[in-house]
Amino acid sequence: MEFIRKEVPVGDDSIVETFRSRADAPVLVLLPGSFNDERLWVRTAEYFCRPLDVVVINLQGHGGSRPAMPRSTIEEYTSIVLRALDGLGVDRFFIGGNSIGGMMALEAGRLAPERVRGIAA
Repeated sequence: MEFIRKEVPVGDDSIVETFRSRADAPVLVLLPGSFNDERLWVRTAEYFCRPLDVVVINLQGHGGSRPAMPRSTIEEYTSIVLRALDGLGVDRFFIGGNSIGGMMALEAGRLAPERVRGIAA
Protein backbone atom coordinates (compact mmCIF):
# COMPACT_ATOMS: atom_id res chain seq x y z
CA MET A 1 0.00 0.00 0.00
CA GLU A 2 1.29 3.41 -0.90
CA PHE A 3 0.46 6.32 1.39
CA ILE A 4 0.17 9.85 0.05
CA ARG A 5 2.32 12.31 2.01
CA LYS A 6 0.92 15.80 2.53
CA GLU A 7 2.10 18.76 4.58
CA VAL A 8 -0.88 20.57 6.10
CA PRO A 9 -0.49 24.17 7.35
CA VAL A 10 -2.22 24.60 10.71
CA GLY A 11 -1.49 28.26 11.45
CA ASP A 12 1.31 30.17 13.19
CA ASP A 13 3.87 28.85 10.66
CA SER A 14 3.18 25.29 11.87
CA ILE A 15 3.15 22.39 9.42
CA VAL A 16 1.79 18.91 10.11
CA GLU A 17 3.09 16.00 8.03
CA THR A 18 0.38 13.47 7.19
CA PHE A 19 0.24 10.14 5.35
CA ARG A 20 -3.08 8.94 3.92
CA SER A 21 -4.20 5.76 2.19
CA ARG A 22 -6.97 7.56 0.24
CA ALA A 23 -9.56 4.83 0.45
CA ASP A 24 -13.22 5.71 0.07
CA ALA A 25 -14.07 4.46 3.55
CA PRO A 26 -14.41 5.52 7.20
CA VAL A 27 -11.27 7.30 8.48
CA LEU A 28 -8.91 5.82 11.07
CA VAL A 29 -6.38 8.35 12.42
CA LEU A 30 -3.21 6.86 13.94
CA LEU A 31 -0.87 8.91 16.12
CA PRO A 32 2.71 7.76 16.81
CA GLY A 33 4.11 8.02 20.31
CA SER A 34 6.99 10.15 21.53
CA PHE A 35 10.23 9.91 19.56
CA ASN A 36 8.48 8.05 16.71
CA ASP A 37 7.19 9.08 13.32
CA GLU A 38 4.98 7.63 10.59
CA ARG A 39 7.19 4.53 10.28
CA LEU A 40 5.64 3.23 13.52
CA TRP A 41 2.18 2.98 11.95
CA VAL A 42 2.51 2.90 8.14
CA ARG A 43 3.52 -0.76 7.91
CA THR A 44 0.90 -1.83 10.47
CA ALA A 45 -1.73 0.39 8.85
CA GLU A 46 -1.48 -1.60 5.63
CA TYR A 47 -3.61 -4.25 7.35
CA PHE A 48 -6.37 -1.71 7.98
CA CYS A 49 -6.34 -0.04 4.56
CA ARG A 50 -8.83 -2.29 2.81
CA PRO A 51 -11.80 -1.45 5.02
CA LEU A 52 -10.59 1.98 6.23
CA ASP A 53 -9.03 5.22 5.02
CA VAL A 54 -5.95 5.40 7.26
CA VAL A 55 -4.40 8.77 8.15
CA VAL A 56 -1.09 8.77 10.05
CA ILE A 57 -0.13 12.14 11.56
CA ASN A 58 3.35 13.03 12.79
CA LEU A 59 3.43 15.08 15.99
CA GLN A 60 5.13 18.46 16.06
CA GLY A 61 8.91 18.00 16.06
CA HIS A 62 8.63 14.46 14.65
CA GLY A 63 9.15 13.47 11.02
CA GLY A 64 8.33 16.50 8.87
CA SER A 65 5.95 18.19 11.34
CA ARG A 66 7.33 21.47 12.57
CA PRO A 67 8.20 23.35 14.64
CA ALA A 68 8.96 21.25 17.69
CA MET A 69 6.85 22.19 20.72
CA PRO A 70 8.71 20.81 23.76
CA ARG A 71 6.61 22.59 26.38
CA SER A 72 3.14 22.02 24.96
CA THR A 73 0.20 20.29 26.57
CA ILE A 74 -1.72 17.25 25.32
CA GLU A 75 -4.62 19.61 24.59
CA GLU A 76 -2.41 21.87 22.43
CA TYR A 77 -1.00 18.92 20.48
CA THR A 78 -4.50 17.49 19.98
CA SER A 79 -5.86 20.84 18.77
CA ILE A 80 -3.16 20.84 16.10
CA VAL A 81 -4.17 17.31 15.03
CA LEU A 82 -7.81 18.41 14.77
CA ARG A 83 -6.80 21.42 12.63
CA ALA A 84 -4.74 19.11 10.40
CA LEU A 85 -7.79 16.87 9.94
CA ASP A 86 -9.82 19.97 9.03
CA GLY A 87 -7.15 20.75 6.41
CA LEU A 88 -7.54 17.24 5.01
CA GLY A 89 -11.32 17.57 4.89
CA VAL A 90 -11.87 14.85 7.51
CA ASP A 91 -14.98 15.50 9.57
CA ARG A 92 -15.66 12.24 11.47
CA PHE A 93 -13.08 9.60 12.33
CA PHE A 94 -11.88 6.79 14.55
CA ILE A 95 -8.61 7.62 16.33
CA GLY A 96 -5.90 5.64 18.04
CA GLY A 97 -2.32 5.94 19.17
CA ASN A 98 0.31 4.75 21.58
CA SER A 99 2.20 6.62 24.29
CA ILE A 100 1.48 10.34 23.86
CA GLY A 101 -0.53 9.45 20.74
CA GLY A 102 -2.89 7.41 22.93
CA MET A 103 -3.31 10.33 25.33
CA MET A 104 -4.06 12.58 22.36
CA ALA A 105 -6.65 10.11 21.04
CA LEU A 106 -8.47 10.32 24.37
CA GLU A 107 -8.19 14.12 24.35
CA ALA A 108 -9.66 14.25 20.83
CA GLY A 109 -12.73 12.52 22.24
CA ARG A 110 -13.02 15.22 24.89
CA LEU A 111 -12.35 18.16 22.56
CA ALA A 112 -14.43 16.98 19.59
CA PRO A 113 -16.92 14.32 20.73
CA GLU A 114 -19.19 15.05 17.74
CA ARG A 115 -16.34 14.12 15.36
CA VAL A 116 -14.85 11.07 17.09
CA ARG A 117 -16.55 7.78 16.20
CA GLY A 118 -14.32 5.62 18.42
CA ILE A 119 -11.01 5.61 20.31
CA ALA A 120 -8.25 3.00 20.67
CA ALA A 121 -5.59 4.20 23.09
